[in-house]
This record gives sequence, C-alpha cells and structure tokens, in this order.
Amino acid sequence: MVGSGRRHAVGGRTLTRGWPTPVDARRGDDGSALVEFLLVAALLLTVVGGIAQLLVVVHIRAVVSDAAADAARIAAYADGDDDEGRRRAATVIGHSLGREVAAQSSVRVHRDDRGVTVEIDAPVMAIGFTAPVGVFTVAGSALLERVEASASDPGGRSAENVASRGEGVGDGGGA
Repeated sequence: MVGSGRRHAVGGRTLTRGWPTPVDARRGDDGSALVEFLLVAALLLTVVGGIAQLLVVVHIRAVVSDAAADAARIAAYADGDDDEGRRRAATVIGHSLGREVAAQSSVRVHRDDRGVTVEIDAPVMAIGFTAPVGVFTVAGSALLERVEASASDPGGRSAENVASRGEGVGDGGGA
C-alpha cells in the first residue's frame, strides 16, 4: 500500500508508509554539523580579516605620523631646509612601508616664524589589493631651532665656536 499515508507507531516514533511527510523529513540532522561549521568559519574569517585590515591601517598611520614628525624636526634644524625634511619623510616611509607607498605619498612643508609643519598625504592600502583604497593626511610640527650669535658666552662658547668645533648638547663638551 505505497502512498496510502497509513501511520504506525514503532518504538515511540511514527512511521509513515508512502510519501514522506514534514515530520519524517525533520527527524534526521545528518550533515548539519558541516553546515554549521561552514557558517561559523565564514563569520570567523570575516572578523579576523577585518581586524587584520584595521591593524594594517593603524600601522600605516603610525609610520606616516612618525615620518611627518621626523621630517619636521629635520627641517626645523638651524641649518636644515625644506628639501631635507621631504627627503627624510620619503626615506622613513620607503623603509617602513615600501617604495611604492613612498612614491604615492605627497609631502608638503610649511614654514612660519615659529616653526615648521610637514603634511603628508599617504595612501591607505588594503590587504589583497594593489591599489590604494583611500588617502589620509597626517601632520607633524616642530619649533625652529635658532642659534643666536653673541660676542661670547660665559666660558668662551660663542655660536661660531660651537659650530666650528662640532660641540653641542649631550656630547660631553664644555666647561
């Protein structure tokens, strides 16, 4: 009697002879562990990938911020100029992030009577992509270093003498 839909109770389960009913289709969970694993693995990989991408962006920003501050300090030295600051920024970015990122970055140096500000526009690189996905701007500032020439300092350390002898702060020279 195939297809008659007659039901029989066997061991607490209802069996139907003939066409399967929705109750019969729900009784087995074979293969559900594999589906659950795939769903959880896809979600976990998405979260881990997002965290890795965030870490890459934070690293790029930290390196570019350090390059801007270092370039501002170099440009603010008494004998420094803007081109030295630009070169320093390109060197720091090139060594840390690669020459391609350094070539795609733009460095601007602004000088006023009190200090130097270096602004860097750097590309934001995404994991798995060769082209930048965005650009952010970072600025670094430093006060100008001034050497005021006087006739002589106590101890005979005029600015000219200090420069000619190569003495400076922290080198152990002086009185």
